[in-house]
Amino acid sequence: MQGLTGTIQFKTDGSNERVVDEFDIINIQVQSQTLFSHKYKIGQLTITTNSNLVSLQRDNLVNWNGQYWKETECERKEEFMRKHRENDRVVIVTTKEDAPFMIMKDNASLLKGNDRFMGFSKDLLDLLAEKLNVKYEIRISKEKSYGSVKNGEWRGILGELVRQ
Repeated sequence: MQGLTGTIQFKTDGSNERVVDEFDIINIQVQSQTLFSHKYKIGQLTITTNSNLVSLQRDNLVNWNGQYWKETECERKEEFMRKHRENDRVVIVTTKEDAPFMIMKDNASLLKGNDRFMGFSKDLLDLLAEKLNVKYEIRISKEKSYGSVKNGEWRGILGELVRQ
C-alpha cells in the first residue's frame, strides 16, 4: 500500500513489523489564513542494519521553519491548538477494520470509546492526540469500505467524508 511517506508493507508472520526501509521526508506548508496545506518531498530516510541515512534537498519550494538541527516548529501550531482547546472539539476519525492497522479487540463489548480498538493506526492516533493535546473519537464506517462510486455517489469512508 502506498502511504504519505512511502510504501507501507508488513511482514506476514503477524509481528506488525514493517518490511520497507525507505521513507520520504515531507515538508508540510500551511497556507496563510487557512488550514489547507501543501506537501513537498524534501528528502528520504533509509534504514539499514548498518546505518540510518538521511538525504535532504534544499530548494526554493521548502519552507524551513527553524534550523536544520533543531525541532521544526509549526508557525500556526499555537493558533491551531488554542482554537481546538477553546471549542473542546473532538476530532472524528472515520476508518474501517483492517488488520494490522485498526482491529476491534476481542473484549470490545466490555470496553468503551477508543479503548475498543488496537493496531498500528490506533497507536499512531494515541501518540498524535497526546503530542497535539487533542481528543479524538474512532468511528468505523458503516459500509466497511474505503470508498467507491456507485450510481454517481461516493460510498464508504470517502462517502461519509463527502457528506459531512
